[in-house]
Amino acid sequence: MLQVNTSRLRIDTDYLNVYGIKLLAGINFSGNASADTIRQVILNEMAVKKFGWKNDETAIGKPFKMGDRKGIVVGVINNFHFNSLQQTIEPLAIYPVDERFSRITLKVDIKKADQVVALIENTWKNHFPSALFDYDFVSQQIKDEYQSEEIFSKILLYFSILSLLIACLGLHGLISYAAVQRTKEIGVRKILGATANGIAIMLSKDFLRLVVVAFVIATPVAWYFMNNWLQNFAYRTIISWWMFAIAGLTVIFIALLTISFQAIKAAVANPVKSLRTE
Repeated sequence: MLQVNTSRLRIDTDYLNVYGIKLLAGINFSGNASADTIRQVILNEMAVKKFGWKNDETAIGKPFKMGDRKGIVVGVINNFHFNSLQQTIEPLAIYPVDERFSRITLKVDIKKADQVVALIENTWKNHFPSALFDYDFVSQQIKDEYQSEEIFSKILLYFSILSLLIACLGLHGLISYAAVQRTKEIGVRKILGATANGIAIMLSKDFLRLVVVAFVIATPVAWYFMNNWLQNFAYRTIISWWMFAIAGLTVIFIALLTISFQAIKAAVANPVKSLRTE
């Protein structure tokens, strides 16, 4: 018999219904399944695929041995994530829980969470007075699972904004310096008939060219690091060209706003006054 490494999960008869897991073939566990000599087993679709069975229906009735105990496949469920999304869905074997258990799952109305928790705690203490009552919400567990990614995304956002601000300050300083250095040239051009728009474009184009060059250099570097980071996830988005196009247009637009203010200011200045500066 083919051996396949499978994760294991012990559940009761209500587990599938509580979590909304679909039974694709076969049946759920019976009420006294844990007492059966031959253990009833439910597999997920990935396990059926790994064992090489033709389809879900074919898996029903197949022998399934876990350790020294013999079993039989009684059902097949749809694949679901029981690990982080950083991992692919692995083969899973589910078998009925006996009198031992490690946790209880309850589906409750979140609007009445406080009352429900108080009721559950009281019931727990009545039945298990010496056992610690500890609870958590699935939504909070999922949030905690990806907290590091959320923190990373926020840090990346803040540093991106800070980088843009620093870059804009640098561009403003450069265009201001260039305008001062070319004050006499601007005055002569205006006397000879140059328009304010033409002068503004003359001052802006060189800096915009630098922004475009910087974007061309930064794009493959950004793609490389982001693609490497996404490799940590089995299920991930695809980095498309239009994402970089939107980012590039946004950066150029912000740079243009930064440059245009000083460029227009220099272009509309009195040419006589500009020539007198030297």
